[in-house]
Amino acid sequence: MPAGLSSDSLLIVGDDVNEMDASGEEVIHHVIPCLRDNGVYMLFSGLKQMVIDVMRATGLLAYLGEENRHADDHLALAAIYKKVGAGGTADAVIECPLMPLRWGGDQGR
Repeated sequence: MPAGLSSDSLLIVGDDVNEMDASGEEVIHHVIPCLRDNGVYMLFSGLKQMVIDVMRATGLLAYLGEENRHADDHLALAAIYKKVGAGGTADAVIECPLMPLRWGGDQGR
């Protein structure tokens, strides 16, 4: 990442998460304010519909913020890069050696 830029983000890649029970929901619900109090925001990517339904039904998704749920890790990382590059605006394009060369289509896979 370019000098002077930092990202205080926690990305949970949920591709392999098949379910969420009440204890998991409760832990995440309690972790979110602790992270926010320390300037860190939590994002999820790749969640299965069953997990999203539980998060929505319990109010966790609304508490987290829909903008912090992404279909895949590439979209989540793009959101992080945009936040870092423009001080929170979506218009940023930053150069980072870790950023994939292409966004869109097959995502370089």
